[in-house]
Amino acid sequence: MSTPLRLPALRQPGAQLPIWDWVGNVTFTSWAQTRHATGQFAEELVLKLLGGEAMVTDGQADICPDIRLDARTYLECKSVGRGKNGILYEHILDRGVRFVRRNKVKLFYVFCIHSLGRAGDSADLFALRRRMATSIDRLIIVPFSEVVEYTKTARLQKMNYRSASRTGKLNEPMPGWKISAAALRKWSSGQPTFAFDTLVYGCPTGGFPIYGALPCR
Repeated sequence: MSTPLRLPALRQPGAQLPIWDWVGNVTFTSWAQTRHATGQFAEELVLKLLGGEAMVTDGQADICPDIRLDARTYLECKSVGRGKNGILYEHILDRGVRFVRRNKVKLFYVFCIHSLGRAGDSADLFALRRRMATSIDRLIIVPFSEVVEYTKTARLQKMNYRSASRTGKLNEPMPGWKISAAALRKWSSGQPTFAFDTLVYGCPTGGFPIYGALPCR
């Protein structure tokens, strides 16, 4: 019998929003910071809309899903610019396959499509959150099995490199797949539900459609 993959702990609920705009703000100095901030916003949006509990990122865990809906249902959140490709790394997909099989769970990918454009135009965290809130185009809920099927016909390619600080190896290649804008449009099918005026980090998001659905709990 295969050993289940070890999960990280649940993240503690966030603190109350600060009264003053500058409290807890961060000035960006790199693209990596803005990329992390857009992903963090997408995850918080999914939490507000679909419920569940956020999980910490723990290097000692076997796999780190973004959200636990319940003991048998987990979500992975992806932030993707409208008309752009999503990125899925091979080692992340492999862990997901083992996670579903060994832990006997359901895994869904939730793609947050936005029209933010150049995130680097936002000088700080709070400015990016305000822009992101008004730029949500749609959410797409995709069963992990459909994501796996997509990779079977997509071209595996070298996406970028891991830094030596993470693996101890210099410029270790990270292969993966680009999830095309066409695939994301295909998954944006059927009758959507709509979200209106959801507050994320205190910022109202307006209205946008949600495609796909989660199993009844």
